[in-house]
Amino acid sequence: MELLFEETSYIYNIKWHRPVLYDKFIKEGSEHDYDSYFYMIIGRYGKSYPKLFYIGKTYRQVVSVRLTQKDHVARYKFLCKEYPRHKLYVVCSEIIMEDTQIRSRRVDEVETLLIYSNDCETLINKSKLIYITNKDQYMIRNSGHYKPLHKNLFYGVTSF
Repeated sequence: MELLFEETSYIYNIKWHRPVLYDKFIKEGSEHDYDSYFYMIIGRYGKSYPKLFYIGKTYRQVVSVRLTQKDHVARYKFLCKEYPRHKLYVVCSEIIMEDTQIRSRRVDEVETLLIYSNDCETLINKSKLIYITNKDQYMIRNSGHYKPLHKNLFYGVTSF
């Protein structure tokens, strides 16, 4: 698979790290806290397949700080109330790019694609689900502990 119009194409490899219990993450942080650009909140009930609850970005911020902000505290309380039997986890990720440096607009557009392409009944992200305004092409490859996300995402014009 090739992206057409290479001058406006971006390839992102996102490595998702091992999930950390939400409460433990708040108290102790994570070794990947400062390297992360994206994070997700997932829930598990027993040994069930993980449910995706939230996808976020932390450009110029760290995940542990983001999770203590007012809107996330409200999300956490909501998730605990709605899914009382689920254990909540935070999963951090790092970006490995094959092209230029990481920019705020690109991080925002990749977050949009992650949210839009992984929309499900348990996802509580409210924005970025109605439409996409990205003008460039993207190839996103998720690796590591990326479940329940899709392994590969393609946006734009491609050829086989």
